[in-house]
Amino acid sequence: MTAFLFILAVGVILTGCGWTVVTKLDRDAVLNDLERLAFGLAVAALGLHLAVFAVGHWRLDPLGMGLVAGAFILGAIPGLRAMPWAAWRGLVTASVRGSAGHRFEALLWVLILGIALSALLQGLAPPNDYDSLMYHLSIPLYDVAKGWMEIAWGWHNRNFFPILVENLARFALVFSGTGAAQMMHGLLGLGAAMMTAALARRLGGGRKTALAAALMFLSVRVVVWEMATLEVEVAQALYCGGALLAYMLLRRQGGYGLACLFGLMLAGAFHVKYTSLLYAGAFAPIMLWDLFRRRMKIGPWLTGPLVTLAIFVPHLARNLAMTGNPLFPLLNPVFNKGGPAFMEDAREQYGVGRDLLSHLEAPWAFSVDPLRNFDGVILGAPYLLALVPFAFLGRRRARDVVPAVAVALGFYLGWFHLISQQVRFLAPLFPLLAGLAALGAASLWEEAGASRPLRLGLATLFLVLAATQSMFVGIYTVLRLPVALGLQSVETYLTTTPTMDGSHYLACKYLTERLQPGQRYLSMLQPHFATCPTTSAVIWLPGEEKAWMTGKLPTYSTAEFLAKLDEADIRYVIVQSRFENRRNADARAEMRTAVLSGDRIAKHIVPALDSVQPLFSDKFADVYDGVEIREALRRRLRAGG
Repeated sequence: MTAFLFILAVGVILTGCGWTVVTKLDRDAVLNDLERLAFGLAVAALGLHLAVFAVGHWRLDPLGMGLVAGAFILGAIPGLRAMPWAAWRGLVTASVRGSAGHRFEALLWVLILGIALSALLQGLAPPNDYDSLMYHLSIPLYDVAKGWMEIAWGWHNRNFFPILVENLARFALVFSGTGAAQMMHGLLGLGAAMMTAALARRLGGGRKTALAAALMFLSVRVVVWEMATLEVEVAQALYCGGALLAYMLLRRQGGYGLACLFGLMLAGAFHVKYTSLLYAGAFAPIMLWDLFRRRMKIGPWLTGPLVTLAIFVPHLARNLAMTGNPLFPLLNPVFNKGGPAFMEDAREQYGVGRDLLSHLEAPWAFSVDPLRNFDGVILGAPYLLALVPFAFLGRRRARDVVPAVAVALGFYLGWFHLISQQVRFLAPLFPLLAGLAALGAASLWEEAGASRPLRLGLATLFLVLAATQSMFVGIYTVLRLPVALGLQSVETYLTTTPTMDGSHYLACKYLTERLQPGQRYLSMLQPHFATCPTTSAVIWLPGEEKAWMTGKLPTYSTAEFLAKLDEADIRYVIVQSRFENRRNADARAEMRTAVLSGDRIAKHIVPALDSVQPLFSDKFADVYDGVEIREALRRRLRAGG
């Protein structure tokens, strides 16, 4: 549980640092305490990412990160001293006493605290989600093992994605481990819940509505799942929700401080995920309207985008220097003429289509029937779809709601037409949607008035939706908490818990236990996973680590291939043998045999496997003796093969 204590300390320090910065930006005291806490956490997390980025290329070890930690501890002291602790104690006391007579409000608090604590503690479970094992965790582990940050070319183009969440993970890995790294993302999820509550209040909701909004955000299936992983969409929701709230306040109050805050939130979103560029673009229509029709002052209007650009420059500059493309791997043919167009195939994998009718069909499809055309049951029960429309019932909040909905609609259209229609990519909208859903529920309850039949019907509807969603939320508690709390073994968890293609835990454990210092192994896992040793893996053969950037991978004769294996001194070879397919109507796993014969490397390896036996096999992978495989290749050469 030391990782949990580490996260609590980091949360306090980040909040203290952020409070100081946000208070200085909020000289006119526009923000309430909840907003200062949420914005403060987001700003400080962005600062920590930039500090790790700056220092980590020099030293990613206790000394280098200790300097970063020391600076943040010193920076937190003024903020922690300035926080209104006495007022908060009084507020908590009053809330507890008041909740005794308001059972619904007390229930909301219990549910929020229960889900938040559970989601955070679930981060102590061993990582087993596909994207984290593939690169969100693999690359930070590689860097920490090296002792500094560098481009791990073996992990393909994912080295060049924005890395805010990964840098927070690097910081946690240096001092603690994977549990703390995952809980860093969970911490940002708690910030996103606070931001959601703040949005609901600014849209006209009361205290109960704000609490319901936070609960609805935390209960989205992908949110409670990702908070215990290094998947990045929950962090993106924090910054995108913060950007929307900051711009709403900027439209009301003006001023350079709020404009800077808006720019900081967009910068944080950019440093989390490239799809945030679409979200920023969705502000363009309302910003142009504000400039030319509402006569917003040009200074604050420009400040936000300029702050965003200035903070995102380090990432752009690194990518430009190394690849010739500041947004690599996006738009690669635009910046590198004749270069490969990466990730184009992902755009067409999901969705019901991109025609006019599909615009109307998609929200229903991914909310009610998501297994057919989308990336699984991302939302859970369709409570957002059911309740959001009623947010506009009998309420006059056009000044705030219309601009917010305009931004959301702009991003939705960008998601629909320009990128892969994965529902989790809609995470930037989750804070607003949860806030509107809570407002919709409150509106329905108010419209029912004193009618007992109407209120009974609404209560039944709410209970059905809540009960259904509780199953989606609860399943992760059942799966993860036993191993997180030491009640289940890591091996049992990683070999029985479903994950895409499996975690390769047993095969990777075999390698970890037997690899000697300096020995290397050839990984033919597609993709290579963090459960296997990182720095000793040979993912690309010597001399071809950067060849994938051109799209022209070299091919070898058997003799040339053998020479490459000898050059790398391959001791073991791990080969993916089977995989699970879940792209079917009910998402049930179908075990399939991996087809390797068409691969440029496998065409040499596979024939050699016929004459050797695996040293170890598990459900998804086989481990072979690299020396035996090389000898088998030599025999084929001597035989004229």
